[in-house]
Amino acid sequence: SAEFITSIRRKDGTSVKVSVKGVRVSEGVVMGVCRDITEHARVEEALRRSELRFRSVLENSRDLVYQFNLATGTYDYITPSVESLLGYTVEEYIEGGVELAASLLHPDDRVAVQSHIDDLLVQKTIADVVPTIEYRFKRRDGVYRWFSDNRTVVRDDEGAPTLIVGNSRDITN
Repeated sequence: SAEFITSIRRKDGTSVKVSVKGVRVSEGVVMGVCRDITEHARVEEALRRSELRFRSVLENSRDLVYQFNLATGTYDYITPSVESLLGYTVEEYIEGGVELAASLLHPDDRVAVQSHIDDLLVQKTIADVVPTIEYRFKRRDGVYRWFSDNRTVVRDDEGAPTLIVGNSRDITN
């Protein structure tokens, strides 16, 4: 069995993208199917372009955008701005996880931040809790900076929290 993708020209001169699958039935006999995948290919290309635009915005953001997976207790994603804002590489921050993030919180802000997260996790609607909190976060060089963090909890179909998605902005000054 073999498959390949190619373009063919119809009688009317238009070009279409097709998937061609063939299977050898016996010596010298091959059965095949040719399927028009033009629309599928168009949708895939539009999705690829959309992903590139979205990634470009995130990768060039000056804010720290993140996705924290509640099931695994790890960051699934964090923008490269973590390096300019906090002095850690993406890899270091993801590897350090929640323990690193907690250690960077100013001691006077830890209870308020944990309470805020707890409130977000138990609320069923966005209107039930203010999604933004301000706190001090320590850079790698030891300097504390003020951040405004806007968080949203993503829930599964049963309403259980699965992710925390957030956007942190340095508001020092």
